[in-house]
This record gives sequence, C-alpha cells and structure tokens, in this order.
Amino acid sequence: MLNLFLQFFVVAFLMASIVGPISILCIKRTLSNGYKIGVASTLGATSVETFYFAVAAYGISFVSDFLMAHQFILRICGGSFLFYLGTKALFAKLPKQSADSIRKKTLLVSYASVVILTLANPLTIISMLAIFASFDFIAEKMNPLIITAGFACGSLASYAILIAVASFLKKKSSDNFLKILNKISGLLICGFASYAFIGAFYTIK
Repeated sequence: MLNLFLQFFVVAFLMASIVGPISILCIKRTLSNGYKIGVASTLGATSVETFYFAVAAYGISFVSDFLMAHQFILRICGGSFLFYLGTKALFAKLPKQSADSIRKKTLLVSYASVVILTLANPLTIISMLAIFASFDFIAEKMNPLIITAGFACGSLASYAILIAVASFLKKKSSDNFLKILNKISGLLICGFASYAFIGAFYTIK
C-alpha cells in the first residue's frame, strides 16, 4: 500500500513540476497578487487533476469518453480563456493591494477559474490514462483510493514548492523585474492558447 502511495506521489509531483499553462498561470498570479491567490489557483488545478486521476483509477469510462468526444469545443474554450488571461497579463499593471487585503470572493474566483480552465483541457485526462499505461500493474492489485491519495498529495507538494518559490521571488524582486516576468508569463500563456487552438482543429480531421 505504502509503495503504491509513494509511487503515485512521485508521479504526480513530477507531472505538476512540468512547466505548462496552469503552472505558469499560478506563478503569474502569485507574482502579481500574492501567495493567497497563488494557493487558491493551485488548489483549483490539483482538484481537477485529482478528479481526472480518480476517473482513470476507478475506470469511469463514460466520463473519459465524453471528454474525448468533445475535445474540439473543450480546446477552443480553454484556448480562448488562456488567450484572455495572457493578453490581460501583457497589459495589466501590478496591483497595489497587499496579499492580506485579498477578499474571499477573489480567492473563490481564482480557484474557480483554474478549475474551469483545467476541466477544459482534455490533455489532462489523456495524461492520466498514459500514467496507467506506463505502469505494469494489474488492475485488481491497485487500490484506487490509495493511489488517488498519493497522486493528490504529490500534486499538492509540487504546487506548494512552486508557489513558495514564486512568493520568494516576489518579495526579493523589484517592481520592474516583476513587470517583466508578468509580460513573459503573458506571452507564454498566449503561446499555450495558440497551441490549444491548433490542437482543436487537428481533432476534427
């Protein structure tokens, strides 16, 4: 049991460490708005990733089939949202309020927006299915609850380190440096949005 937990903890930790649109968005929000917004955003990503992993672990095929069947609209919606966030980051000014002044409503919006964005990415569940294909396990020997818990903890640990590093950079960096990082993250997010649009049209061929 512990062996399975640790294996999927490591898998999730490494997956969450890969630089992608969600991790860049979480870094950007931490640099711009403080660690509370960053934490709320990473919790949104972890919630959906764990949900998708549980779908794969418990073999709920109708959910994965539905998501795969609607890849085009999901990619378009996700890409559009990413493009909006990227362009917003490019032209936005760093807010003046401190992290302590963030309202609960803002935290909820930050969480919900990342949940929606991650749900709209069919690549997330594809990656979860790929995990099971990469492990030489017999389904009957796997405890879905244990491996899902290991995955959730590994994802949380990776995102916690990500937010801690971004929060450290925010405290130690000048406003001009943060503005540059903000614009770089905006460009990267727009790049991922373009990739989502391209992928969407490949799904209809």
